[in-house]
Amino acid sequence: MLQTQYNPTEPLLRVENLKKYFSAGKHQILKAVDDVSFSINRGETLGLVGESGCGKTTVGRTILRLYEPDGGHVFYEGTDLSQTSRAEWKAYTRKMQMVFQDPYASLNPFFTVGEIIEEGLLIHKLFPNRSERHQRVYELLEQVGLSKEHANRFPHEFSGGQRQRVGIARALALNPSFLVCDEAISALDVSIQA
Repeated sequence: MLQTQYNPTEPLLRVENLKKYFSAGKHQILKAVDDVSFSINRGETLGLVGESGCGKTTVGRTILRLYEPDGGHVFYEGTDLSQTSRAEWKAYTRKMQMVFQDPYASLNPFFTVGEIIEEGLLIHKLFPNRSERHQRVYELLEQVGLSKEHANRFPHEFSGGQRQRVGIARALALNPSFLVCDEAISALDVSIQA
């Protein structure tokens, strides 16, 4: 893995010439992301704006390696993430999280909301004590405007806006330093979007 000493004056995230292509049938290639570059400093927010289907979601998913890039580089805290193995990448999943646009599709329908939020804590071995993990889940639910009683319910028992809140709580569970928000508030009620 190519790693450099992180300099806090450097961007938290630097994307250079990112490319992601998809096969679109016989001998056709869809260039969903083609030569995209930008940087984000710690504490900054960057908004990608464009019409539907222009590749905004694909940029976010490719940065987080939900899609493997076809070219370019993503540097996070000075480390070229394109050079990390899947095992090395796991450490970065704690620092980088995503709030998905479609909360219903991104939540496991067989898990309770509590299990969905707790999953990252288990994977990264945070809060080894079960009661501490549950307390963290309850805190996150309250932070997003739900209550601890919601922890034992399943995603289908919630409205779209409530499911989106669960997705936000899941993304915040690991205290990430970088969030990709794919239209994260579009499913929320207008009264709560602020």
